[in-house]
Amino acid sequence: MIEKRDPVVRYGMSVTLVLVALCLTEAIGPLQRSHAFDLFQAAVFLAAWFFGIGPALGASTLSILAIDYFFIPPLNTLTLGITDVFRLFVFAAVAILTSSLSARLRQAQFDLQKAHDELE
Repeated sequence: MIEKRDPVVRYGMSVTLVLVALCLTEAIGPLQRSHAFDLFQAAVFLAAWFFGIGPALGASTLSILAIDYFFIPPLNTLTLGITDVFRLFVFAAVAILTSSLSARLRQAQFDLQKAHDELE
């Protein structure tokens, strides 16, 4: 079961996913600056799918901080304008919804497989 894994590994891997998203977004910077949220959304989804809802919510929080610090002007600060707050709110809402749905789907698949194995 996914939730039985070591929490340090689960949360550590979710942090790693966010760091990979940050590095990739920085690498493709000028080409995709308007889509900076996309790779972070993928990191949240993967964290939810492989490690559960807790690590996914942690990845969401780290993603929001990384996006604010590295991609929203003024850069390298944690200050926000009203439009930036709205954009990050929408990102957070989608990330939480994605995390919840992905974790529920994964858990349902696990429960179904467990029930199937018990029937055999």
